Amino acid sequence: MKKTCNQAPFWPAAALAAALGFLLFVYAPLELFLTNQLEFWFTAGQILPYALLLFGLALALVLAVLLALRRFAPRLYLWALALFLLVLLCCWIQGSFLVAHLPGMNGASVDWGAFRGDRIASILLWAVAAALVVFAVKKLGPKRFPTAAGLLSLALCLMLSVTLGTLFLTADTEEKQRSLICTDEGMFTFSEDETFLILVLDAVDETAFEQVLARDKSYPGIFDDFTCFRNTVGGYPYSKCSIPLIITGEWYEAQNSFAEYETAALENGPFLNKVLEDGFRRWIYPYDPSVTTCVHEGQFENLSMDRPTFSGVLPASKILIKMALVKHAPWDLTRFGYDLPSRLSAAMAFDGEGNAA
Repeated sequence: MKKTCNQAPFWPAAALAAALGFLLFVYAPLELFLTNQLEFWFTAGQILPYALLLFGLALALVLAVLLALRRFAPRLYLWALALFLLVLLCCWIQGSFLVAHLPGMNGASVDWGAFRGDRIASILLWAVAAALVVFAVKKLGPKRFPTAAGLLSLALCLMLSVTLGTLFLTADTEEKQRSLICTDEGMFTFSEDETFLILVLDAVDETAFEQVLARDKSYPGIFDDFTCFRNTVGGYPYSKCSIPLIITGEWYEAQNSFAEYETAALENGPFLNKVLEDGFRRWIYPYDPSVTTCVHEGQFENLSMDRPTFSGVLPASKILIKMALVKHAPWDLTRFGYDLPSRLSAAMAFDGEGNAA
């Protein structure tokens, strides 16, 4: 047995390592990006180098493990091939066929316990696939199983490549040019005469805010001259869409595009024009500093023309890993990718001149 395993070709291991790395660190994040481009501030060109870096690292790591096992523990080499093949197949099936009931990623907390059926389906997938892989190892033996695993990996890798290439050809992947960015300039600078603040609570309600106020006796006094308007962000599924309604009091009735409605609210809204006429200076601080498509330069004082880029290799790598977890991880690991929106904002950097930092 030892002699047979030592003589087993190594190309199946290379094919399996390449397919696994390609699925998790190239196909998974790029497929999610291409089908949801408006949700990401970066471009395909910005994320691709980091995807290739993670692919190379994964390829080298898996190959190193398999090479070491083939050299020093040939019996374990066969089962290591089986394990990596199991991960490859299950992650592909998970991300391709078991994503219909994934919860929305809008910042709200997710009750993962409510998706018991999806969790059971994921567990069954891995259990059945594990049994089938073990059966294949026993049935094909050390001579034929590596070849079968290698051919299956190559076929899957080819299919994923064609799918990804088709997405690139059919999706609108125009490079995002320089755009207005909301900086934190003046965020904690207040007028000595009068300051007017509008605070929008996102993903929490006034009850949670009242609980925070109750923690310190000095807090209620700070907010004495504030007025709380209940359910002002309840008009739309996303809080951002409620901002024009808050500013103008006008409901969107689909007479034009929402972008035009939003732009008109910020350009011609009577409230914003009134405070400008009264001598107030205006700043805006959205949760995502890159969401400024509805405003123009000079409309608010903390706007800067720039293009966001990744703040470093590590933040970019974390974004890619979380993008892979969203659809292709076992159900119990999917939740660890659902802080992706907050991670996206934290991973941005700017140089102040519109060029990549």
